[in-house]
Amino acid sequence: MFSCGSNNKQKQLDTVDKQIMDTHDEVMPRMGEVLRLRKKIQAKLDSCLSPTCSDTLNQLSYALTKADADMMKWMRAYKKPEAGDTALTYLNTQLKEIELVKTQILEGITHAKTYLEINEK
Repeated sequence: MFSCGSNNKQKQLDTVDKQIMDTHDEVMPRMGEVLRLRKKIQAKLDSCLSPTCSDTLNQLSYALTKADADMMKWMRAYKKPEAGDTALTYLNTQLKEIELVKTQILEGITHAKTYLEINEK
């Protein structure tokens, strides 16, 4: 009976770890887009004529920079744990963290693209 419970716990760990990796793998390919958009936003800063324009572009640039930095930080810190009493708690925390990074990346891309589409000259 102990091995069945242990096997079930390992399946839970594997399931959450797969969710984590799937989330990472979904947004990691978008990091190049984050960097390209940030470069475009930075280039537009040079032609800003109003404080509102520069504030908006600085906010967009910051959001993209933070998304990139948070992804890199998460990747450096993440380690698949060995099965143990705290492993599932750790994995659930990591799942929340990578989902937050995913949201930052996707929102940063969306906001930057929207701004650039509206303000292309």
